[in-house]
Amino acid sequence: MLRIACFSLMALMAVSLIWPGFVHAEVAAPHEIAGFRLQNHIDQYGDRIDKKSAISVRDMAYLEEVDVMAPAGFKSGYLVYGKCAHPGHIVKVSMKYADSSKDFFDKLLDRFKKKYGDPAEWRGDPFHVYVAWKWSFVDRDNRRISMILQHYSGDEDVYKNGNSVKLSMYELIEQEQACYAKKHPQAQTPSVEQPQVPGKVDIDDLVPIP
Repeated sequence: MLRIACFSLMALMAVSLIWPGFVHAEVAAPHEIAGFRLQNHIDQYGDRIDKKSAISVRDMAYLEEVDVMAPAGFKSGYLVYGKCAHPGHIVKVSMKYADSSKDFFDKLLDRFKKKYGDPAEWRGDPFHVYVAWKWSFVDRDNRRISMILQHYSGDEDVYKNGNSVKLSMYELIEQEQACYAKKHPQAQTPSVEQPQVPGKVDIDDLVPIP
């Protein structure tokens, strides 16, 4: 028993060096939001997902995402799942709340802190137009999980307006990436760009036009 306890402690110490800012295992790591759970297979959700919306994740051919039917309290959402190591198993859940106000975000943040402690990392911008806090966890199976709560009220299209939450399980994402790299080694070899012949370029040609 003592040997197991020592091993668990050493494992947590190792993770803290590799992944600083993680929340210790005494805080139960979140796995589920809006009824969608990390690691579960998408087929478990039947008509709660829109399979026709499924598309490959950009620059991540080993992952696919699909829209979900949002339950009460949420406006929309999507699931990201594997296509190689564990086909169909969820690696990320992203949900947008129905209430997009900053007041509601502040209430959510307070609830998140009470349940999971203070966030490990600030992910927002210096002007607080984009507000984002990240929690990092290691669950009972020593799997790394991140949770991001964010609010955006700007007019750029970089982020979605309103409030949203994201849960991600990194081990599963890494397993999908490794599986794809093994099956498609040529995709991991960077292409050699041909050197461009120097020439005079008018800077005005590099500026967007009406």
